Amino acid sequence: MAKVNDGSIKFKKSFITRPCHVCDGDGVLEVDVPKPHGFGRDSGYLDTREEACDMCGGSGHLELDDEDE
Repeated sequence: MAKVNDGSIKFKKSFITRPCHVCDGDGVLEVDVPKPHGFGRDSGYLDTREEACDMCGGSGHLELDDEDE
């Protein structure tokens, strides 16, 4: 059996995560982009695009702190 070095155990940290509450774990948000009326269009409209979630950085998961557990 191999010996486990105590130094390697100190640096090994497991992260407990939960789904992001802003994007519901998807990692992306659908954002409204207003398109105003102009010379080629007689009325404006709302277009949409997907952006990475700012809260989780696009991963869809948040790490739990010690006080959150």
